[in-house]
Amino acid sequence: MILNGQWKAKLNALNDAAQTADPNNDGIVDTQTAYNQWQTASAEAKAAQSKHGLFVACVGLATGAALLETYLLLHKPKPVKGLSIQPASQSVGIALRFDF
Repeated sequence: MILNGQWKAKLNALNDAAQTADPNNDGIVDTQTAYNQWQTASAEAKAAQSKHGLFVACVGLATGAALLETYLLLHKPKPVKGLSIQPASQSVGIALRFDF
């Protein structure tokens, strides 16, 4: 949520800088200082936008994990008969298990 809040704040700062730099909305920037402020705000908004993709990916991953956990909770997997490989419970490595 912090990344999303930062992105929105940077976008608002860019919009404010654009209004300050070009109040008439005619495409002509009045002063060099206003142009520098707009350029800085634009660079910060682009950097925040790249982090916004990370935010979307994290939310998607969390949603997928929650859905999978809910599915496994509702539909208990049946034990598979035969040979299976599992992590070893008492040492490092894997353990072979045969269920019949």
